[in-house]
Amino acid sequence: RAVFCFWPAIVLGERSELDNLLKVMWYIFYAALQNRACSENGAILVVILKDHPTPGHNNGFLKFASSMMHLIFKAAPVNIRAVHDCAPPVPWFQLFAPILKWYLGKRLRARYWVHIERSHNQILSELESCGISNELVPTVLGGELDLVSYGKGWFK
Repeated sequence: RAVFCFWPAIVLGERSELDNLLKVMWYIFYAALQNRACSENGAILVVILKDHPTPGHNNGFLKFASSMMHLIFKAAPVNIRAVHDCAPPVPWFQLFAPILKWYLGKRLRARYWVHIERSHNQILSELESCGISNELVPTVLGGELDLVSYGKGWFK
């Protein structure tokens, strides 16, 4: 399966930017359909919540999160098989994650994983147990994938 990495801290801003970000994500998912393995087996999304602002810092955060979940699980042109949120041990996310999982419903709850980062080795171990190798995990989480150089190569 293909693995997509999304790091919202580097792109979250005004509401219009969030709407454009959802469009860009949809186009990337659509382009991924050209990959036969991805179109047949689906993809996995790893969301990096490191350095993420608290919801109070961005009034559109909750609406964006809801729109993103709708895109991922219901409207994406490629079948997103699982979402792995990798978050630092911050209180607001530890409270928010169970509510989000409940909101998703029973079927989608089984496809949504939350990994609270206590150390890079712990995150890598948890992702490895879910079938995501270190080569596919971004360096910001302790893996081997450099997102910037990979992104430049992918867009070429």
